[in-house]
Amino acid sequence: KINHISSAALRHQGHLDDLDISMNKLTTLSQKLFDFPISAAKKQGRRFFVYMAYNPWNCDCKLGWLAEQLADGSNVFGNRHINCATPTTLVGRSLSEVRQSSLVCPDHTITPDDDIVATPEEDAPFPIAYKVAVVFGCITGVVMILLLVLTAMLYQKRKIKLGSRYELRWNKREYV
Repeated sequence: KINHISSAALRHQGHLDDLDISMNKLTTLSQKLFDFPISAAKKQGRRFFVYMAYNPWNCDCKLGWLAEQLADGSNVFGNRHINCATPTTLVGRSLSEVRQSSLVCPDHTITPDDDIVATPEEDAPFPIAYKVAVVFGCITGVVMILLLVLTAMLYQKRKIKLGSRYELRWNKREYV
């Protein structure tokens, strides 16, 4: 079961119509996760919908954006069975019914669960490993082509030499 989705996971998924992340172990989601699929769907004149029921949601300040969307009657996020699993004061309550003032975060320290992801921009260059692999592949290809051309040239040169010797012998026999 999924317990974390990076905010960059759907960056190139503009073709999605529905996303069902129900019945996992998700406790929080970044609003940035859905930016690209939602904007792509709007540009293409189609809908995008997310099902997210039956996850153990941690109803704190990080889910404030979702609580607001659900309270406003979102047409993107399904609001059925999106219940708080933590904190204890909100256990079992529907996120759409929780007031923003109840969605608090304790003194925030960065933890491994935080969705802090350094992601490159759309036009960022490939990592160096890919560049090295492409250069190595190109060099290998050029060397192989040169070897094939050299082999063909040597074969032709040898064929001509053998052919001319054979021709001379044949001529000698015929005229003798």
